[in-house]
This record gives sequence, C-alpha cells and structure tokens, in this order.
Amino acid sequence: MVNDLNSIPQENAHPNYDHADRIALFHSGSIANYSDLKATLPVMGIKIPSNQDINNITDSQLITALIGWELDNEKTLKEALKNVVEKKLLGTYQISVMEKSNPEVVYFVKNSGDFIVGIGKQNNEIVVTSERSLFAQEEIKERFHAS
Repeated sequence: MVNDLNSIPQENAHPNYDHADRIALFHSGSIANYSDLKATLPVMGIKIPSNQDINNITDSQLITALIGWELDNEKTLKEALKNVVEKKLLGTYQISVMEKSNPEVVYFVKNSGDFIVGIGKQNNEIVVTSERSLFAQEEIKERFHAS
C-alpha cells in the first residue's frame, strides 16, 4: 500500500503543533462538539499557529490549540491533556501527544478504538497506529512485531 503523501495539504498533515511549537499531536476520531469549541477559541484568546486559518482548522488542530492554551496557563502536558479530554472533548478519539523538548515521553489517550503497537525486530523502533492494516504491509511486517 502506497499513500500519496503529496496530496495531503501540509497545514492539515499530522503531527499538529501548538502556536508555540511545544507539542506534537496525532489524533484520530471525530469531535462532536467541534463547532462549539472552535467558537470559544477567539473568545478565550486561544492561539493557533500563524499558518492556520481559524475558520478552517481541523478537529486535530483544535485539540492542539486547546492543549496549548492549557500549557500557556502553566499546566504540565499531562495536566493539560487531562483537562482537555475530561472537560472539553465530546466524541470519539485516539490522541497521542508529546512535548518536543521531551520526546522520550508520549501520552496516549482514547475513548474508542485501539492503539496497536509495533516493536522493532532489530532496531530500537516503535510504531503506534490505530489501523491494524498498517501491519499488513510487507515492509512493516518485516521490521516490527505487532501487539
């Protein structure tokens, strides 16, 4: 399976970064209260990266902005993620997020679906996906054990 990565608009590609370029976020799912949350961004002064249009942000970019706002208000990434998923998000989601300054720590949270983890057979590699079909690809099967 070959994906045409050139067909994905760069501003909509994962990972998403907050306005201060502190975090990298991956998201899969659907945020049911997306419109309501998006409407709160300008009211609360929540910032988005300068290359994004607030009228056209994705739900992933919205989640990233909400976490960024929590970080702006002196929350740790763990606290910020917890506040956003427990107090703001409605819908189904799988989220992974890390601080770019601390890439050894990655937080995973989901309320639907699965995270499938692949451990490198020869290298110190890890791949995490929500799509089991990734492990049907020959290159991936050769490099990773899935669990």
